[in-house]
This record gives sequence, C-alpha cells and structure tokens, in this order.
Amino acid sequence: AEGLERRGDLRSAARCLLMGIGGGDDGDDSEGENCAGVLNKILKRLTDDPYGCLDVERDADAKAIKKAYRNCALTCHPDKNANKTSILFAAVQSAYALLGDDAKRRAYDARSDRRAEQTDRLRRKRADTTTTTTTTK
Repeated sequence: AEGLERRGDLRSAARCLLMGIGGGDDGDDSEGENCAGVLNKILKRLTDDPYGCLDVERDADAKAIKKAYRNCALTCHPDKNANKTSILFAAVQSAYALLGDDAKRRAYDARSDRRAEQTDRLRRKRADTTTTTTTTK
C-alpha cells in the first residue's frame, strides 16, 4: 500500500489497506495500528485533493468527473464490497459533491491556486534568505 501511495495511486492504496484491516485475526495488533496510521494519512490526502480522489485531471469536464465518480463509487461502495470501504466511499462522495457543483469547484480551485501561490512565494523567500546567508558567510 505504501508503494501505491508513493506512486500517487491513493485510492488503490486506501482500498488495499481497507481490505487488509480486519481481514484476519493473528493477534498482532501492531501491524493493524500501522496500517490504520497509513490509511488515515492516505484518507487525509484524498480528502484534501478531490481531483486525486476521483483520479481526474484538474481540467476535466463535468462528464469526465461524473464518469470517474461512478467508477469509484462502484469500486468502493459498501454494499458491493464485504470490506470496510465505507470510509473510502465517503471520501469519494465528498470529492464528487465538491467537483460536481460548478460553483463549489470554482471556489475550491481559486482557494487552491491562492494556497499554491503563497507556498511558492514562501519557498522563493526561503531560497533567497538561504542564498543571502550563504554568500555573507
């Protein structure tokens, strides 16, 4: 699951972990706790990035978003899976609720753009400070 996460396939990583949690009872809770921690991290990233959650590009049209949502919903719907996929299904629903509504999507994109600009400015400022500090020594 961690390899999938590193590659950016967060949904598959979360699904893999969900299938593993509670699958068997071998008495070793440390692995389950570790999986739960990784799962929480992945779900947080999925919640923070609705485009990644639905596995669509930022410039995807409404039709592509709806198609991706339906595929995701079928894959992780709790009624279709014996595994504990309701958490993942909730993340997918939340992502679609945001991206499926044009006004909400525009507002999210604007916030995301502002956040990216602020982060970029901070990185440049830190790089300038580091360069200045290094050259003055």
